[in-house]
Amino acid sequence: MKHFDQFDVEDIQRIAIIRRNNLGDLMSSLPLVNYCKKNFPKAKITLISDTSNSMLFPYLENIDEVIVIEKGNKYLKSLKAALKARKAKFDLAIAARPNAMKLNHLLLYFAKAKHRIAVTEPDKWHNKFVNCQTPRDLITGNHQALQILQILNSSLQEVECELYPKLKMLTASRPRCDNLCRLLVTVSQSRARNRISVDKHVSLLNRLYDQVAFKTIILSMEKDAALAHELAKKLKCTSEVAVTPEFGRFMETVANADCVFSGDGGLCHIAAGYNKPQCVLFGRDVDKQWAPLSSKAVSLMHPDDVNAISDDDIFPLLLSTLKKGQNA
Repeated sequence: MKHFDQFDVEDIQRIAIIRRNNLGDLMSSLPLVNYCKKNFPKAKITLISDTSNSMLFPYLENIDEVIVIEKGNKYLKSLKAALKARKAKFDLAIAARPNAMKLNHLLLYFAKAKHRIAVTEPDKWHNKFVNCQTPRDLITGNHQALQILQILNSSLQEVECELYPKLKMLTASRPRCDNLCRLLVTVSQSRARNRISVDKHVSLLNRLYDQVAFKTIILSMEKDAALAHELAKKLKCTSEVAVTPEFGRFMETVANADCVFSGDGGLCHIAAGYNKPQCVLFGRDVDKQWAPLSSKAVSLMHPDDVNAISDDDIFPLLLSTLKKGQNA
């Protein structure tokens, strides 16, 4: 492996970072982007990522250019993106995935960057496409973001706060007609084990309102609108249902919230990017690997289902989160 500190800063003028899919995965790769910007300040940084992440691209900081991997056959579309990247003549290209991925190795090779960095594992035939190899056993971090940083510099042992993802505000803050703290929750969640039920929301939020006045913003996809309105009717506090069919509307709603209560998913990573106080519940044992990168986030975990976490365990963390939101 060509260790990080062996690179001459002046020689690195163009950097490509490859993270193909999934919003949470991409957010966990942003500390690597920020690390490169910090240590190679003159370098232009290009992100190579799937079109499924394209809605998030305008909100990303420290990205100078994006090369999109289009929908379709993943090998053919990745080859097309690699050939486009080849024209840029990258000095450094990094596959931001903490395991050995054949497609990433091929993409690196056909992009023809001078230094091609990726994780390799024993007896993988595609290791030969990587000329700056990081053996998998050097990736020792718990959090996904730290594992990705260790691909470039295996001596790192933590993700410094200055490297945490930060998202841009593309719209102005909405005017408010009251001074109530806005607590954002969601009834839409792709994984059932991470979906906080209506009854769980009602139990916790009504108990919370007995101590502190606040307003609840209920995020919902169109298919879950009825569930959102059901929750709103059962809450003691003032509430507003925010159906967000467009990604821009979703981002604006998160940016305008004061604090967040949710299950593990894209929302918690976006909220972290906006530095929102938040309480996050995990319905599987991955909280150490996928916790949102924010000093203002707290989390609890149950191995099977977030709704099995005791209200008495959640409540003090949720109350603390709300108070932080009030003081934001």
